[in-house]
Amino acid sequence: MKEILKISNIVLFLLAGLFAFSTAAMAQDPGLQRVAVEKAEKNRRNRAALDETIESSGTVKALHERLSKADEEGFKKALSEVVAAKDRSVVPYLKARLALYSDSAFYIEVSLMRLGEKDYFDKAVAELSSDDPAIRTYAVWKLSLAKTKEAYRKLYELLDDERVRDDDPDDDMLIQSLSDVVKDRLASTEEDVPKGKSARDTAAWKDWFVQKHLID
Repeated sequence: MKEILKISNIVLFLLAGLFAFSTAAMAQDPGLQRVAVEKAEKNRRNRAALDETIESSGTVKALHERLSKADEEGFKKALSEVVAAKDRSVVPYLKARLALYSDSAFYIEVSLMRLGEKDYFDKAVAELSSDDPAIRTYAVWKLSLAKTKEAYRKLYELLDDERVRDDDPDDDMLIQSLSDVVKDRLASTEEDVPKGKSARDTAAWKDWFVQKHLID
């Protein structure tokens, strides 16, 4: 027990020292202090905006309560229900939540795309040009889940991007082409997709888009 108390005291001492050091550094650097104040003010405004939207309607308040208590699956289910209902009254709330919290941003952005918020479609398209392959892949994922005409048209267009990237010549890892990312992703989110030898055939996938009337 004495050892535990001793360790706890050491941890508290170190944390106190770190806080004192950070405070002193901020006091000596007006730029750091200004950034901290601006960040705190931004968070305050975002919190106030979120609180205001929560009280805007019973639907929004109920959604907020569900999301606040939900695990990942429950979070996705709650969002899918408001999207299926095409209830745009939740849009200001989702935007305000996105501004304040980074958790589950992926699912919120997809929901906003599905509710017709073009800014989030444009954001996903911009992410396709990122230098980070993970960001490019997640952008494809978001477009595949949006299931809007403009999202499907962009995915159709990406089928022609068959460049296999080599972001680091010093390693042996090649980055999958966006065309292959699209094929793999749609194979897990859509039905009756090209299979077997056709699973990697760009022409077969283009025919699939046409037959499904996804780009009309």
